[in-house]
Amino acid sequence: MLHVTNGDAAAGALRVAGLEGARLPWCDVLHEGPLPAAPDDAALRRARAAFLAGTGLAPDAVGVEADLADRDLRLARALAAHEPVTLWFEHDLYDQWQLVQVLARCAPAIADGAPVELVLTSDYIGPMTPDAVRAAWESRRAATDDDVALATAAWAALRAPGPGPLAAIARDDAHALPHLGAAARRHLEELPSRADGLSRSERQALEAIAAGHDTLVDAFVHSHSAREPALFLGDTVFIHYLERLSACRVPLVTFTGGALVRLPRGDTPPRGWWQQRVALTAAGRDALAGTADHVRLNAVERWLGGIHLGCGYEDWRWDATREAPVTGLA
Repeated sequence: MLHVTNGDAAAGALRVAGLEGARLPWCDVLHEGPLPAAPDDAALRRARAAFLAGTGLAPDAVGVEADLADRDLRLARALAAHEPVTLWFEHDLYDQWQLVQVLARCAPAIADGAPVELVLTSDYIGPMTPDAVRAAWESRRAATDDDVALATAAWAALRAPGPGPLAAIARDDAHALPHLGAAARRHLEELPSRADGLSRSERQALEAIAAGHDTLVDAFVHSHSAREPALFLGDTVFIHYLERLSACRVPLVTFTGGALVRLPRGDTPPRGWWQQRVALTAAGRDALAGTADHVRLNAVERWLGGIHLGCGYEDWRWDATREAPVTGLA
């Protein structure tokens, strides 16, 4: 038996609950950075490792790539042996992209009769009591052909060079995978806004700081935990967002002394680091007021799944009024 979970905390909860079988945390923040339609899994692992190490979300590319390769091999071996595999994933954006990646990987084995089951929950697995974990285990169901078809389509849509396929999934709430439509929409809201060039997460961060929640920890809590119906963001990714807004041509936010916000590389942040205060710059205040556009101001270049945003690429934006992706400011 192999249990595939969304991360180490969930794997630990399964262990404490006494569930038999090996545990495989599927650790990757797939809602951030490049997911190119690479020719093979090795190329995708290289792209992910380079991004995670380059942004400080992981210590080094070589180690990350090796970990991803080991993870993929463990799943492949279990499927090839027709070992029972259970996928444990929550309703939020982070989990839903992991779910579709893993389920798409399982597609050939499922077609060949491999036993793959799903535990799909709107509760967070890591904090569950042992009784709650065992109850979730009892709720598992077999992965169906509809599940596999939808996951395969969603995984391809996430890696597409434009948002159209993902927008189609976001518009349809009648999914075999019930949380996928909401996750797809939330992902698209990370496109730069048509109004100000900020992603939803970036805007919420600036709004929290402007409201006086100006330590790093308070800004994180009040921009994400207090604003998102389905929590998906880790604290290090939040600091990555602040770094994007700070270490750019015209910073929108800095530490109160004027230093740029940067995610510490390699080591755990020292004691007190999260209590440092940050402040909006004039450009940050202008962006919140809608009188400046972050993308135009800072020639922003980044990846959102398969979409490459930046100079020379299609200027995709999120239009909150239409609730749809649009091209540029037209």
